[in-house]
Amino acid sequence: MEVGIILNPDERRALVGFLGIYIFSAAVLMIVIAVLYYNKEMTALQDRCSIEMQNAALMVKQDLMKAEMEKTPYVFESHSKELRIGLFDVNGNAIHSSLQGDKILLSKLSYKNNKHEYHIDRMSHPVLNIDYVVVENSQGYRDRIRLILLISFTILASSIFIGFVGY
Repeated sequence: MEVGIILNPDERRALVGFLGIYIFSAAVLMIVIAVLYYNKEMTALQDRCSIEMQNAALMVKQDLMKAEMEKTPYVFESHSKELRIGLFDVNGNAIHSSLQGDKILLSKLSYKNNKHEYHIDRMSHPVLNIDYVVVENSQGYRDRIRLILLISFTILASSIFIGFVGY
């Protein structure tokens, strides 16, 4: 007893053509959905990182003002393991810095380079000779790489599954 279906060359060509169109159109649809998802998630990640960096800068400013009001020496305390803080005077000289970046653009409020995002908060009046609080974050870069890998794996796995289902 023979198991399976034997196709002549024309039927085989038609099946392969159908599967190709089916998998290609499904992959295009998945890629469009993935791009939309990526853009939505990147916006959410950027908003979250921005809020975290602003919060960290405000906490440092609060600690600085508290030390000045109580006339006690300011002891730098990091409130986050992921964020690095830099304290600069009016001339841009580092008073305290745990930043990994080499050159900080104090003229901007926020910016990013290949691996880091920066939030610069200028004090309304210098406190303890500190004029700028700079917050550096590299979590956004790592989250972006993870998101790209997740989307790529999902598209690959979905394409393989659609190919089996179509066959």
